[in-house]
Amino acid sequence: ARQRATAYLATDFSFGSVNWKTQCLLNHRTTKTHSYRQFFPLVSDGPIAPDLSNVYEPIMPFPDNGTESVDYLYGTTKLEGLFTSTDSWAWEVNAGFSRSNGDYRHLDIDTSKTGDLSLDGSGDALVNYFDPGFLSGARMKDLVNAIGVWDTGNTVYTQATVNAVFTGNLFTLPAGDVASAFGAEYRHYKIDDQPSQLALDKMQWGYTSADRTYGTDNVKEAFAEISVPLLKGIPAIESLTADMSGRVFKYGTVGGHDEVWKAGLNWQITPTFRLRGTLGTSYRAPGLYELYLGDQTGFQSQTTIDPCILWGDSTNDRIRTNCAAAGIPADYNGAGSSALIHSGGGKGHLKPETSRAKSLGFVWAPSFANLNVAVDYFDYDVRGEITDLSASDVIAGCYGSATYPNAFCDQIVRKPGNDPGNPYMITDVYGSYININRERTRGYDLQINYDRDFSFGKLSADAQVTYTIEDTTLLFSSAEASGFTKENQVGYIGRPKTVGVSDLSLQRGDWTFAWQGRYVSSTQNDYSRTFTYSGYADATRDIKAGWQFLHNVSATWEKGNWGVMFGIRNLFDKQPDLISPSAGTTVGNTPLYASQYDWYGRTFFARLNYKF
Repeated sequence: ARQRATAYLATDFSFGSVNWKTQCLLNHRTTKTHSYRQFFPLVSDGPIAPDLSNVYEPIMPFPDNGTESVDYLYGTTKLEGLFTSTDSWAWEVNAGFSRSNGDYRHLDIDTSKTGDLSLDGSGDALVNYFDPGFLSGARMKDLVNAIGVWDTGNTVYTQATVNAVFTGNLFTLPAGDVASAFGAEYRHYKIDDQPSQLALDKMQWGYTSADRTYGTDNVKEAFAEISVPLLKGIPAIESLTADMSGRVFKYGTVGGHDEVWKAGLNWQITPTFRLRGTLGTSYRAPGLYELYLGDQTGFQSQTTIDPCILWGDSTNDRIRTNCAAAGIPADYNGAGSSALIHSGGGKGHLKPETSRAKSLGFVWAPSFANLNVAVDYFDYDVRGEITDLSASDVIAGCYGSATYPNAFCDQIVRKPGNDPGNPYMITDVYGSYININRERTRGYDLQINYDRDFSFGKLSADAQVTYTIEDTTLLFSSAEASGFTKENQVGYIGRPKTVGVSDLSLQRGDWTFAWQGRYVSSTQNDYSRTFTYSGYADATRDIKAGWQFLHNVSATWEKGNWGVMFGIRNLFDKQPDLISPSAGTTVGNTPLYASQYDWYGRTFFARLNYKF
């Protein structure tokens, strides 16, 4: 259940040549959730026997209820005006503030009251877990009263900004005015997440522990933009304009100064042909949550997290090869307690993201038709992208990769084979915010737009096609360390070389009829086609996801304040292509990361609108 209340106020005053505008928003949101989970402590039914023969794990239902309450405040004020001594210069000063204050309240199980032996408890419970009323849920309220506790955490996030901007023409060249903008800005951020005391004490049964997340950051910036008309009205140059911008800044959390810049050139060769190109950089400092997230721990069972359990029965060649290389027996059964999962912020080692972007293209807009055709080359190269590695990412990166061992494996702690307790058991997995070494994408974009009025209605057509020639992701310093056999993975499943979308619509009176086609090229993973399947040699796996073209149609009627739309997605009920589960991550035999496929099949939809 969710409740919302919002209040909004805006003002606009003028004092001669000065305008003053303000906005204020207040919002309160309360969300209540109600569900159930399983409670399964490890306890005995009396004095613990030396051989633990009377230790059991009864399973019973327990409420999983929670409430979130968030108060949000946002306000801005702006003064703007003209410099009356000039005919082009204007100024504005802006200030803004926002604050989000949220309480998250949850019904938890107090570990200290459970007697759970697996969590260093005594095995002695406050109630008899073997009571049929607890096991069936009939006495759930009594169970909650005995071991349950409502605990509350709080998160406050604030942001304050002030800036000043000046715009106007610097001077005039033969080809036109040189336009410019200059400004400065200061921003301050603060986050303070205070988990409940039960979470801080690591006493929430079945949930992760958490520490306080607290941190601040401030940014000082100065920026400038300029547009220079270089040439105009000469043979082969209808117009030639250069646009340049730059920004210098300093983040309190990163230290030192840095800068970004962008340069662009727009060359109108003839009224119908235009060349354009840009070159620039970008920068993103780590966010407060990414930097200061308090250390957290959680648990995952061995059967959930360890792909090397009974790897002798696996049909995945990489799992078989890598688990064998780790020295784990083929019949390893994964006995042992849950693995401890570690995560936290990246303060101290997390660095800013940086990137360089290039583009070059031409535009053709012939005079004989309302047609626009654009072809652009793009090259985006990102260094140090910030990402969060989960436990499943680490495990899959280690044992499911083409190269073993790799850097993912360094974040896994597994007991040695001679351990007297549970040999080969995974004890710890470390995942946190890290900087990806490099991510680069290069390719070509084709964009076509056309429309024309006919006697039977207005026809509009659009098409966009992207052809990718490079799609590189290196989590670590090399392809091998990242678990790959090669850097460029374009053409792998989930990374098609060619995708395209086309739209065609006819507007006739109050009706609009539309068709959309979506194309994706075939993809193929880097696996051997032949392998040994459950002892059978020369088995063949399907490693290719075929190309697909999907059709969507709709009809819309609009008159006055009323509107009706109905249509069909995936008109011909085209199914996703299938691959062998041993050739990649799948749901059944459908490739999980092939998001370009439609997973729902033919779908009918309708919508009714009324404008007040």
